[in-house]
Amino acid sequence: MTRQTRLQFCKVCVNQQKDLNYGIVCSLNGQAADFDNECQSYREDSSIKTRLSVNSKTYKIEKQLLLYLDQAKRLFCG
Repeated sequence: MTRQTRLQFCKVCVNQQKDLNYGIVCSLNGQAADFDNECQSYREDSSIKTRLSVNSKTYKIEKQLLLYLDQAKRLFCG
């Protein structure tokens, strides 16, 4: 499992901690995630998961809106 794959779990875990040099690490041991299939200490933080989901949906809507605005600009302004 790659670090990026592990971070998908760590980003929504209550045990995450930000490290200025390394990014997200485990607050229980101060180390980067190194699990293979599952982390025994993983505890989902539902508020973070909800916020990330909302941010993702907002980003997709904003991206689509910008595309529509660009198309309208080309249509009406040449």
